[in-house]
Amino acid sequence: MTVEYCWEPKGIYIRFSGSITGVGILAAALDASGDPRFDDISYALVDLFDARSSTVNAEDMKQMAAYVSAMSLTNPRIKNAIVMFPDNEERSALAGLYQMLTDNLPWEIKLFETLDAAREWTDDR
Repeated sequence: MTVEYCWEPKGIYIRFSGSITGVGILAAALDASGDPRFDDISYALVDLFDARSSTVNAEDMKQMAAYVSAMSLTNPRIKNAIVMFPDNEERSALAGLYQMLTDNLPWEIKLFETLDAAREWTDDR
């Protein structure tokens, strides 16, 4: 699994490729939120489009929701855009579970099929 972090003027773009794991996505969330710049960003754009395989499961999504709950205490203004590989029912179901588990948080969370649509939603044009 490869993870690329790109700090942008208003947010962070995190791109995953290869075979993603639950441990990997949880570590990426902790890495990003541990950076001092995290407190001032307005969006977190997570790009899973090039992740061709995954061992992420429902327990990983529950743990991610707990992480995001803590992260939203330090920065409640974040729009969390997630770019998914289209037509992957398993990943879409896990992302939907993540959305449901984080529904009561101040973050706005939305799934997208393209990076352009996600960037438009985060107002980073």
